[in-house]
Amino acid sequence: MTHQEDMLAFLAAQGTDALDHSEADLLSHLLGVQGLLQQWGAREVVCDAGLFHSVYGTEYFTEIAVSLALRPKVQALIGDEAEALAHAFATMHRETLYDNLFDGRTEYAIRSRLTEATIPLTGQQFRDLCDITLANWYEQRLRVPAEIRSLTALEFHYMRPYLLPAACAALDAA
Repeated sequence: MTHQEDMLAFLAAQGTDALDHSEADLLSHLLGVQGLLQQWGAREVVCDAGLFHSVYGTEYFTEIAVSLALRPKVQALIGDEAEALAHAFATMHRETLYDNLFDGRTEYAIRSRLTEATIPLTGQQFRDLCDITLANWYEQRLRVPAEIRSLTALEFHYMRPYLLPAACAALDAA
C-alpha cells in the first residue's frame, strides 16, 4: 500500500467516516484539508498533518476519533513532525495561535487546552499551523453558518505574511 493508502486505512479503522463534522463526515473534511494544503504547495509533512489535524478532537470539534494513547501509532504512520503539528492544532487554545499575530513577535507559542502549558513553536511550526488553520476554515466555510464564517476574518488578515502564497490567493477568493 502507498503512504496515502496506509493513512486512509488507519483513519477508516478509527471510524472517521462515521463522525459528523460541519455537515459532512470527518474523513471528508480531513481529506479536503489535506487536498487544499497540497494545492497550495505545502510541504508533505504539513499535508499529512492536515489529514490528521483534528483526529484528537479540537477546541471546537470535541469528537475524538483517535485517542491520545494512539499517538505513537500516528507518529509511526505520519512521522514525528507531522504528528506534532496535528497534535498542536488539535490541543491548542486557538486564540493563542492568533495572539502571535498582533504584536510583531519573533518567538511564537501556543497554550495547550489540555494542560494549560505554554508550548513554544519554531517559526516554521507557526507558519505551518497558520496554513493548516486556514485550510481547516476554508474547507468547511460554505457548510457553516455565516456568523461563524466571519469570526476569524481579522485573524486571517493578520495571518497573511505567514501563509503560503497560494493560501493567500484562496483567502482573497473567499
